[in-house]
Amino acid sequence: MERTEGKFYGKGICDRSDSIAILLFLAPAATVMAKPSLKQIGEFVVPEANQGVGVDDKYFYAVDNQTIAKYDKKTGKLVKKWRGEKKGQIIHLDSAMLMDGKIYCAHSNYSEWPMTSSVEIWDAETMEHIGNHSFGIHWGSLTWVDFYNGHWWMTFANYDKLYGPGKTPYGYKAATQAGGTWDFAAPRHRGRFHLGRRQRNQFLGE
Repeated sequence: MERTEGKFYGKGICDRSDSIAILLFLAPAATVMAKPSLKQIGEFVVPEANQGVGVDDKYFYAVDNQTIAKYDKKTGKLVKKWRGEKKGQIIHLDSAMLMDGKIYCAHSNYSEWPMTSSVEIWDAETMEHIGNHSFGIHWGSLTWVDFYNGHWWMTFANYDKLYGPGKTPYGYKAATQAGGTWDFAAPRHRGRFHLGRRQRNQFLGE
């Protein structure tokens, strides 16, 4: 569960705007059927927690558009920070997940046109940017990425706003290279969101 963007259960964290609330999962011993409860045991002020939070066993990683800040989970102390150049290649980070000592962040050029997306990768220990995988002009703006059961899972968001010279909603191309895709409507949003699944060996060369 430690790869879930923004929150995880056991001892965990959840994204609350620019603060991080520490939660403790309480499983009543009296009966297995009893509903579990969550109790807040702490809270940290984290100004970088605007786009998402990734976690591992010792740290949480708060994500903003061009910033990733590494914090100690026990003390809330800032350990290290990566900051992209104001007019650099990193434009809009949106969520993070940790796996095998690496930070994987969803990235797009939102709100520029045409929409492009990528997964950007950092070394969690050194906080150095070590690679990426570009999707080019496909599907929409990548908003989150995760890895589960041998597949990469990610969502590309598409909105009703008309972009570009053709003045048509972006994202109506068929996702023919993905392992599977699903369109779903989100409450309070009229835009289209695209959930894609991709085989591990088709992504990042693994």
